[in-house]
Parts: sequence; structure tokens; C-alpha cells
Amino acid sequence: MRLRVRPVPAATLAAHGRIPVAVGLAQWLAYQLSIWHEIATFYGYTGIAGWPEKLSAFSPEDLYSNELGIRLAGGIVFAKGARSDLEYGLSMDAWLERALRRLEAVPVEDSRTAMLALDGAWWDSGKRIPDWTLVKRRHLDAGPVVRPWRLDDAAAGAQGGVKTLARCASAGPALVFRLHDDLAGAPFRDLATAEFEVDDALVENGFPLPRPGSRLVTQEDFPAIIESTRRAIVDVFGPGADAP
Repeated sequence: MRLRVRPVPAATLAAHGRIPVAVGLAQWLAYQLSIWHEIATFYGYTGIAGWPEKLSAFSPEDLYSNELGIRLAGGIVFAKGARSDLEYGLSMDAWLERALRRLEAVPVEDSRTAMLALDGAWWDSGKRIPDWTLVKRRHLDAGPVVRPWRLDDAAAGAQGGVKTLARCASAGPALVFRLHDDLAGAPFRDLATAEFEVDDALVENGFPLPRPGSRLVTQEDFPAIIESTRRAIVDVFGPGADAP
């Protein structure tokens, strides 16, 4: 994996400042890396020997939680709360707590209730790791808008229709992220490229190489690769496997 960053035009730096440009570009690149992680794990990459990460590739919360964390990190940098590893960790704890309040997070008991309600819809309690089909729904919409999947959106599961938790009945609207691909009209893709070399293991697992004879992939190839992945998922789980 390589990140190629090109010189930023002096006019862009003068108009926006080094920190906003650097943070915005870093956030954009971090999100591209998070997409690549989902793609690579679907085709067999694993960071821990023996752990089948394909079962969690593009799982219902992945892309949304990735973008949430990226935004929190950017906010911490702008607030000057990352002057050391320790300070950053403490800042993230505090920002994450406030973010969960904003998102109206529920207690653990309600989370367990929700997971049981989703059995048969988003996951299958009859399957066991390392069976990657344990997770039946995959969230592949990588942008430009990333919407959270909520109980209200879920298809019927093994227990029938999925009901909203009483605690969530009066919840506010979902917090939807619109991804930032540019800075005041200057596309980040003009400033940086994320490059990846697809290894033999991924190719052997059916990785859809975008160009014959080349193992090189960049973020510009992601949409086509994701569409191939979507078709592979629908082939296994049937229509609707890429929706809540």
C-alpha cells in the first residue's frame, strides 16, 4: 500500500491554511483506506492468522462507524487535543462519549435485544465462525452519502418483522454523513492517490482485478470492485443482501 501525495497549490494553502488542508486530505485518505480494508477482507485478507475477516467485511455498521471515527479524529485535531498520544486518547474518549449521546446510543441490554431481533435478517444464529455467511446483510454504499442502518430499516428476520425498541420510538432522525471529497471545490483526488498491490491470495479468492495483466488498484477502482462484490454477495444471499 502506498499513499502518493502531490504538492498542494500555493493558492489553496493561502486560501485555507495548512491545517485545514492537511486534516481534510488525511480524513479523505483514511476513508479510502477503510474502504480498501473492507474490500481486501472480503477477498481473504486477514490481519490475524486463523481469523476469517470475510465474515465482517462490509458488515452493517462498518463504513458508517469508520466515517464517524474519522470525523471525531479531525475534530480533535482542530481542537488541539492531539498534542501527544495520551492527550489524543483522552480526547477521543470524551468526544466518543458525546458522539454516542448525540446518536442516542442504548444500553447493552437493549443492544442484545436488537441483535436477537435481527437474527435471520442481518445475521444467522445457526451459523458459527469461521462460516462467513453468518452475516447475511452487507452495507456496500461507500458514498457520496453514508446512511446508518437502523432497526426501522431492517427486513423481517427469523422472528418475523423487526420492531423498534421502545426506547427508540421517539428518537430523532438518523445522522447521515455526506462525504467530503474536496476542499472548496479542489478535489482531494487531485492531491493524493491511494495505491494497492493485490497479492496472490486475494486473486485466488476471486478478486476482480480492474485491468488485465495489472495488480495495481487505486481508489478510482473502488466503485467497480464494490459492484462486483455486490453481485457476489447477492449470488450467495439473494436479492436484498446489500440492503437492510
